[in-house]
Amino acid sequence: MVHKQEKQELLLTISSKIQKIATESQGFERSLEQNSPKGRNSKEDEEYLEANTENVLLKPFVEIFGYNTQSLTDPNRAVAQHKVNSRRVDLALFKNNQISIVIECKGFNFNLNNKQYINQLSEYFNNISPAPKFGILTNGLQYKFYASFDNNNRLDDNICFEFDIRTDSNNMEKLDRLYNILHEVDEETAKQAKTYSRTREFIEEDILNNPTDLFIRKGILETAKESGLILHEGKIITAKDTENLKPIVRKIFEDIIKERVQQGLIQAINSNNPQPTEQETKANKTEFTELEHQALLIIKAIASELESFDINRITADDCQGHCNIILDGQARNKKICVLYFNNTKKLSISINSSQSQNNTPYNLTSPSDIYKYKEELKESIRVFIQV
Repeated sequence: MVHKQEKQELLLTISSKIQKIATESQGFERSLEQNSPKGRNSKEDEEYLEANTENVLLKPFVEIFGYNTQSLTDPNRAVAQHKVNSRRVDLALFKNNQISIVIECKGFNFNLNNKQYINQLSEYFNNISPAPKFGILTNGLQYKFYASFDNNNRLDDNICFEFDIRTDSNNMEKLDRLYNILHEVDEETAKQAKTYSRTREFIEEDILNNPTDLFIRKGILETAKESGLILHEGKIITAKDTENLKPIVRKIFEDIIKERVQQGLIQAINSNNPQPTEQETKANKTEFTELEHQALLIIKAIASELESFDINRITADDCQGHCNIILDGQARNKKICVLYFNNTKKLSISINSSQSQNNTPYNLTSPSDIYKYKEELKESIRVFIQV
């Protein structure tokens, strides 16, 4: 069982590694096309793109979640071109020596909204017993997840989860779900993923966007009668009645959502701006805040990219007005960077790096913006490692 703080640190490390893959993907398509044997639409070219996408993007991605791509005997392995009867799976992920996920890999940045691709993925499930929990369709950048939990070797047609390495690597909620699916693969995870997807789809389409007649009749009708909106008591309710109620239902949900958002903002403001006593003010002058803690974890995640480096050597030294991020507990001689987070509306970071002119602070909108300066941070750490 992973504790909350350990999970947060783990997700930040995963985030950093996924961002590295996303960075490496830039210019990847151009490189492939320059070395491609034929035109973009040829069969040979398509196979070439798929093979390179699998090796350069997909395999490093699954390795992040503990799958061994170099072994055929590791209980948790990723096997390319795994043979299932007469078919070969692009990549089969094994959990405890059993296929848990099958992946259909298309060429880099190919459009995945192709029914033929989904059919290919579905056909694998007809030949595997027991059925895998998930199928994934990917082009190296986007990952579309499909669940199968009814034990009849059938892949559900509806996407239960999507992840894009270019836009979602800093989304902690999505990273958490991604980790649960890829690392904690079990029937319960599959059920939760599919239930979440179906329920959200129902709420958005059948309630928020277009309330169904059944929902109107079951949930709203009696109230409408009691309020006098529907006057023909005892008569058959007409389609016109339900149609007239739909705008009211949509308005109700819109108002509820707005009120919840406003309530959340008010609570957040109140929690971030409590009225302290004089004693609390003195005690909290050097309080290590949640934002500073997030920043520390992000810097540790960036440092994890350095070879043979123990990220626990990095700690925080909180001071009045700022927070130093230091190496080996040496605030004076090994100060990696300084966080200026006291004003939550104006965050900034100053990095001890040759790339940062006069250690000029960089403005941040949130701690995740620190990733923009990862190379400078790694340079600063490398310098102090040698001191």
